[in-house]
This record gives sequence, C-alpha cells and structure tokens, in this order.
Amino acid sequence: MSRIISTFIPLLNKEIILKALDNLEVNYILKDEKIVIESKYYGFLKKENNGQYLISGDEEVVGSNFQKLLVNEYKKIEEDIKIQKEKEKIELEKKIYIEKKKNEIYALSKKNGYSVKETNNNGEIKLVLIKRTY
Repeated sequence: MSRIISTFIPLLNKEIILKALDNLEVNYILKDEKIVIESKYYGFLKKENNGQYLISGDEEVVGSNFQKLLVNEYKKIEEDIKIQKEKEKIELEKKIYIEKKKNEIYALSKKNGYSVKETNNNGEIKLVLIKRTY
C-alpha cells in the first residue's frame, strides 16, 4: 500500500509547468484547477491561494526525484523565456537607437542644405548625403 504525500513546490506559472511536464514526457490531464498526472500512480498539482502549486499523490509521483526533475525542467524553461525576452528587448532598443540616429542625420543634413538618399541592403542601412550645386 502506498502512502499519499503533499508538498509545496516553488512553481508559479501553469503554462511553464505544463511545458515542463511535456518535456519530461509525463502524461497529464487538466481537470478544473488541477493538473492530474496520469500514470500507474496517482498524483496531481493544484494551485493554492499563495500562488504556489501543491503536489499531492503517491510516493512514487511526489518523490524527491520526480520533484527535482520537474523543478529543474521548470527553471530551465523559465530561464529560456527570460533569455528570449532579453533578446527581444535588446533588438527593440537597437531599432529605436537606429531610428533616432537616422532622424538626427536627416535633420542635420536638411539644416546644412543636403538631401539624403537611403538604401537598405540586407538590413544594413546606408545614408548618402547629396548636395546639388548649380
């Protein structure tokens, strides 16, 4: 006879938990607010009022090895998401900087009597100053 164990795990995001379970190839179903683990053993994860998830089930499901695997996979996915968001932020800042510099060049060239010819070659912007003299 197996015993039922309940313990809190430091996981807060349901989508990341589901992705971690998928990556670990654990079968589960969503039932109300619970994530029910489908295996030969019984187990489920349920979000509590404090935002953390409570994992309950047979010792084999809730055992420290499964918890460690789940928490480690969760942290890995969370870190990947954080890195991706940082890359997107850097890319956005780069675009804003380029647009700002381009506008400064246009304004300065117009002030000094130049026109600007812009070419875009595979993402590389080239600005050529043109001054017509007669």
